[in-house]
Amino acid sequence: MGAGLPLPLQSPKVPAPSYTTCFQVINQVDAVQFAQLAGQWMMGREISVLERLAVDGKLLRGSGRGDGKPLQLLSAVSHRLRLTVAQLAIAEKSNEIPALQPMLETLPCLEGSVITADAMQCQQQAARYLTQQRGADYLFGLKANQEGILERAQVKLPQDFFPCEYDTGWSKEHGRLQRWRFQRKETTPEQAGLCGCWQFIAVWRDRHYLRKGKVIKQEQEYSYYVTSLACAESTQGQIAQIIRGHWNALENGSHYQRDVTLGEDASLISGRAGAHVMATLRNL
Repeated sequence: MGAGLPLPLQSPKVPAPSYTTCFQVINQVDAVQFAQLAGQWMMGREISVLERLAVDGKLLRGSGRGDGKPLQLLSAVSHRLRLTVAQLAIAEKSNEIPALQPMLETLPCLEGSVITADAMQCQQQAARYLTQQRGADYLFGLKANQEGILERAQVKLPQDFFPCEYDTGWSKEHGRLQRWRFQRKETTPEQAGLCGCWQFIAVWRDRHYLRKGKVIKQEQEYSYYVTSLACAESTQGQIAQIIRGHWNALENGSHYQRDVTLGEDASLISGRAGAHVMATLRNL
């Protein structure tokens, strides 16, 4: 029978390709182009994709079985539908910081968007790129990697005096009770020491872990954030929604789906290109 023609109905079933064949085919796919095409398709599904995007890195632990150097990816995930619209492999001897701009360059328009990221991306270059070159806003976590900015935030929002401006109340998810309380203070880029920064934000998180309906463990966490959104442009409720949206898009969305539902770390594909392709498929 000629190649490409359908098999007769009475013919034996064609066996599925072996794992080796599948691995070989996946490792020959152009991972970068495939990720871009998948991201473009995702953007067509997410009508509010340019409104809020969460940026975060993720290590594919299983991809390090070959040479011991697991692949790390930087991704942009929409807050609303938790879809991965951009993804870039981080160079082996680098980190997430220089990968931010080239990843976001794959997105056609960011004007008016809010880009959220953890404290690693709280950098002058990232803040300047988003606000001045792309016309977007940012909301970054703030930790000791920016010690001077953190000290200024702590002066304006000391932990021992927390007049709560917004309280989410208690909610239950993933077997625990959570409560988030927010407070913010106005600043200027000159006072903060960060391009485009107009607010310091403090968040107090209370977590109660449950077992059989009883609290078995309690945790409290006090965190700081910076944003280019001015107080006049955003309510405290909107700021709270953005911060919680970042967490939900990544931890309860992308990471949970890939790690728990699809078992990404157990993948046997160890090549960088193949691991990147499989990560893109898990995002769909």
